[in-house]
Amino acid sequence: MIICVYLNPTIDKTLYLDKLVTGGTNRPEKVVIDGAGKGINAAVVLKELGQNVKVMGLLYTSDGMLIKRRLEARSIFYDFFEKPGESRTNTKIFDEQAEEITEINESGNEVAADDMSRIFQNVIQTAKSEDIVILTGSLPPGCEPDIYARMIRELNEKQVKCVLDASGEVLRLGIEQHPYFIKPNIDELRSITDLKGDSKEEIIAACRQIIASGVHLVGVSMGGDGALMVDAQNAYFAKPVKVDVRSTVGAGDSMVAGVTSVLGGPADEALRRGVAAATASITLEGTELCTKEIFERFYDKIEIVTI
Repeated sequence: MIICVYLNPTIDKTLYLDKLVTGGTNRPEKVVIDGAGKGINAAVVLKELGQNVKVMGLLYTSDGMLIKRRLEARSIFYDFFEKPGESRTNTKIFDEQAEEITEINESGNEVAADDMSRIFQNVIQTAKSEDIVILTGSLPPGCEPDIYARMIRELNEKQVKCVLDASGEVLRLGIEQHPYFIKPNIDELRSITDLKGDSKEEIIAACRQIIASGVHLVGVSMGGDGALMVDAQNAYFAKPVKVDVRSTVGAGDSMVAGVTSVLGGPADEALRRGVAAATASITLEGTELCTKEIFERFYDKIEIVTI
């Protein structure tokens, strides 16, 4: 089973405008509202790719049904610690003319240490040696930045493969506990390595710094410039596929899901599946994500180059 940890409940609200007018009145052509968050996104795509998946974490009772409904519609198991309150809202504004998305992401509610401890222990006790645990998404106010790191340390003791998709101090602390796979973007990679330039060779060298510290696999998403996958022996580059971008929401989560669906197998296949899933997702609107049908359509179009 693949467990997606979900600590900062989120409602995504995507507004579609012909043109964003700053400082003026905007009337969206369409509004899409859905239960969301990186852990939910990864779970949805993993289910589409045929994986047995479960979401564990925190949920607020006021609007949590939006999140539950999205999971139930896809027969995704969940185990939430529920408490009164409202989820944070992340607003995405899609400017059709500029083909740009402006994001306004709320921080979320402050959480008590006892609540996080309860969720922490539930994840550790649930995960088995054959499982994979995905640790992704921002942490709510009040949550210690080392929570993912502590989870990785205890899960590693149980021989559970850990996937970490985070940023800043959370990513740095997590890497110190040797997750199996991480997926930084270029800026995140710069923040944790000596990377200065933008060449593939420099990026690969930075990834090898991380691998030398105990991480097995590093995937680097580079947006419209493609993606890299690096392990101790090999490095692969996936060329970008030209598509009509409808939304970038969940693209990184889709890549994580695609890679995780074959984690432990060949790195080039992991990259192909990750990029195919991400490409499929960016062709869809709002919080819609990669489906099996669209994934298969792009899978054979992904060109992988050995570096």
